[in-house]
Amino acid sequence: PNSTQGNGAVTLNSSLIDHTGKAIGQTTLSKIQQYTPAIKAASNVIGLPDYLIKAIAMTESGFDTTAVSGAGAAGIMQIMPSNYKGVYKHNPNDPNQNILAGTRIFKNNLDAIKKKYPGKFVEEDYWALAMGAYNAGPTALDKAISKAAKNNKNIDAATVAKYLPAETR
Repeated sequence: PNSTQGNGAVTLNSSLIDHTGKAIGQTTLSKIQQYTPAIKAASNVIGLPDYLIKAIAMTESGFDTTAVSGAGAAGIMQIMPSNYKGVYKHNPNDPNQNILAGTRIFKNNLDAIKKKYPGKFVEEDYWALAMGAYNAGPTALDKAISKAAKNNKNIDAATVAKYLPAETR
């Protein structure tokens, strides 16, 4: 039988499965457990669900504290240098700081999108668009929303995503 683990994974026939359907290895599971206190702390401070923070960390870096993308995004939450040197001053290699900063960035994106586009999207779309802003940047998201609105009568997050850079979808 399937069951949900405390780390957000699902047990299926004794294998741990992540949100994409891939098996989670013991190393990744250990990392999830290792960083759960930092994730819960960020969740409490910023007010986002801990499962969302875990999903972002898993997707962005697989919980690898040393991960650096080709664009320079660093740490567990894959934060761009302009963010960790500017507004969200922190050490990208410190997992606690990186998790808190990444959570704050996501929440600020969510709040900004809701304020800028009130009533334009359903609640789930605001969350998806905040992830789009997290990956592509707020400016790229605004451009994608503008293009989607020009080319479509009704838009939603899935429509906007088609106008985001492919590497950030």
